[in-house]
Amino acid sequence: MAFGTSIKLGNIRENWLFKLSNNNSGFLYFAFSDVTYNSNFYHGVILNSPSIRESIDLMRSTAKTSGITISIPDFTYQGDLISKELFGGTNAYINRECTVHSKINEDTPTQIGSFRIVSITTDGQKLNIRMNSHRPWNMITIPDTRTTDKRKIVPIAYGNYTRNSASTLASPQDVTDLTSYAYRPVEFNKIHEGFALYTNANSASAEAELAIYNEQFNVFVPLLDAIDTTVNTDNADHAKANPLCRHIFTVTPNKLTQYQLDSGITASNTANMIDGNSSTFAQFTASTSSTLLAGYVFDINIPEDEESFKKVVDSDQNEIKVNNSDFNATADTFNIDSGFSTNDIFEGAVIKLKEEIMTITNVSSNTLTVTRGAFNTTAISHEDNEEIFTTRNLNILEFEYEWDETTDGGKAILAVGTPSENFVDNNITADVSKNTIKIPYSSNNGDKIYVFMIWDGFTASAVAGSFKIYNIKIVASREEKKPPKKLYIANDGPSDNITGSGSPVLNIHEAHLDLLNRFTGLDVATSPNVNIDGWTSLNSNRSDWDVRVWINKEFDLKEVLEQMQFEGCFIFRFKQGDSTKPQYIYIKNSYSSGDITTLSKNDIADVSLRHVDFNEIFTSMVVNFGRHPAIAEHRRQETHKVDATRTKYNIQTKENIRTFTLDFVKNPNDVEFDAGTLQTFISHYYNLFGDIKLEIDFTLVNPAFYDLEVGSILQFDNNNMYPETPFGYNSSSWSNINFMIITTSRSRGELKIKAKQIS
Repeated sequence: MAFGTSIKLGNIRENWLFKLSNNNSGFLYFAFSDVTYNSNFYHGVILNSPSIRESIDLMRSTAKTSGITISIPDFTYQGDLISKELFGGTNAYINRECTVHSKINEDTPTQIGSFRIVSITTDGQKLNIRMNSHRPWNMITIPDTRTTDKRKIVPIAYGNYTRNSASTLASPQDVTDLTSYAYRPVEFNKIHEGFALYTNANSASAEAELAIYNEQFNVFVPLLDAIDTTVNTDNADHAKANPLCRHIFTVTPNKLTQYQLDSGITASNTANMIDGNSSTFAQFTASTSSTLLAGYVFDINIPEDEESFKKVVDSDQNEIKVNNSDFNATADTFNIDSGFSTNDIFEGAVIKLKEEIMTITNVSSNTLTVTRGAFNTTAISHEDNEEIFTTRNLNILEFEYEWDETTDGGKAILAVGTPSENFVDNNITADVSKNTIKIPYSSNNGDKIYVFMIWDGFTASAVAGSFKIYNIKIVASREEKKPPKKLYIANDGPSDNITGSGSPVLNIHEAHLDLLNRFTGLDVATSPNVNIDGWTSLNSNRSDWDVRVWINKEFDLKEVLEQMQFEGCFIFRFKQGDSTKPQYIYIKNSYSSGDITTLSKNDIADVSLRHVDFNEIFTSMVVNFGRHPAIAEHRRQETHKVDATRTKYNIQTKENIRTFTLDFVKNPNDVEFDAGTLQTFISHYYNLFGDIKLEIDFTLVNPAFYDLEVGSILQFDNNNMYPETPFGYNSSSWSNINFMIITTSRSRGELKIKAKQIS
């Protein structure tokens, strides 16, 4: 606030100038006393003495300015009553700006507020004009863009995201490797040109491949044939996917237990059977002329949502059948009914005829090329007009094994199954090179898999040899019946559109400023560093406060901005309500002499010193953060408790605990307590509310400091202050105690201040 030199005089005269705007670029000018400024005559008609109260809430990190009301007589203005000018005429003043300037003596006026007229009342002689503090974010709802056709919300997103590795038929990812939660949700819009479109916040193609959320394993599984290109249509950028959303993943047993290991069997590296590595193996070696058994039980979380085989039908629900007179056990092609139209027949589909399972490797008209006897079923002959079954959702028990026979005589047996059913019972009479076992495995079979290795040297002659077992797993293949309402994407949010910037929006203060720019028109003609008070310092201190923000449903802009301020530990305001003077405030680790205003007892009056109410402090903090993209929970938690303080104030175990939930901040380093800085969430709020601090109220009597405002830092002259000390328990001295002004109440010729100890 830039008052002139007159403010430093002991005797000042203050007048307030009210400039009321109308819809026709005209103005009305009112003041406490008649004055002409900039060739405009201000009518000295204001009867009351309003005050402008501004405050900041350090707990919520918000700023607020009160409304004001001025009273004027219904005087004659340009030949008619002023009431007729203010309401009902051709000029409209409701919801138009009214600026308030303070004029000290003959100095140039200084703006001290900006308001919007909300109501005018009269008793026939006097008018009351009520005005509220206007903020450009008032009554704005975001997101404000919708698709043209179905009016779907186009989301807003900020931050850095990371997708999981592609999970393909050739190389499916295990759920334990799908570790990234750095996704954000996108909503289904419509089918367009054969693709399912999901409204996206960014046109960039990088990392635009979509994934589906699996609730059972709490992982994000990339779709098969995921598409990294986006399309702009229907008034929005869209990510796109195959409408059926096929995906595949694997599950490895989480535990193995030795069921039986007969004496004479050497077992090594048994853990390799469930290490998820197809190159490592467990080995079991024995030599016997009797019978030896090695058996293991594997506990595994079987994938749910399995779908049984169903008949293949066309679009009219008519069955499609074998149309081939000779489909014997050795043929790898056969014909089906011609002219079919179905989504069930495609390259890679799994089909079943009688008890044989096949996989389709090629489709040419109505001729199918297949791999016979898939999943350890047996190839058999099939008849004309035979029913065809398929499934899109199946589990496959899969592992590899070898048998290296060193003594040829008896036989080895490999058996795989459950307590009630054997799926494989192989009699092995010769060496077996690395061979893959694939077995359809229903979720109804339970969560235990049994593998038995038998050396049978009893029925014929002695047998010796080694089994090698590799990487036991369940491969789950899934396909949605229709496009899911929600999928997930890992491409980064867009860059800002701020003059002099144009950088990716990664940090919380950057997201805040971009929202202001995008939805209120706040721009800084040169750069934020030049034209936003406090930005340079805040930008340095919040440079690693990474966020992940997605806004997929409507919110008040004010609510989102204030949540970002709270999580980012900063406050945004317009100085004196002037939209050309944006300011960011935060608590610094330390303040230079140039940041501090020092007052003495000669500068202030009506001093009231107190400590903060005990009920306002918290000595234990629990902070939940890392918002989950798919479910209503947060994945991380940081805590901080100060036992010494709790003992000091007789706080019991379950008392005085404050829990916070952060939706945007994601990094533990920005949340956890750090004794060396105030620039983390816990450190910031614990510094302010983790112990009893001081508050001071006073009236400023020295007009030289009339430019103080909320956010200003105060110290008090240790040698010239009353009370002489700020409570002995807290400090025996005023020296080096920093206060921040949290409330100002400004009226003509008077400034009342409340300040809180911050360090």
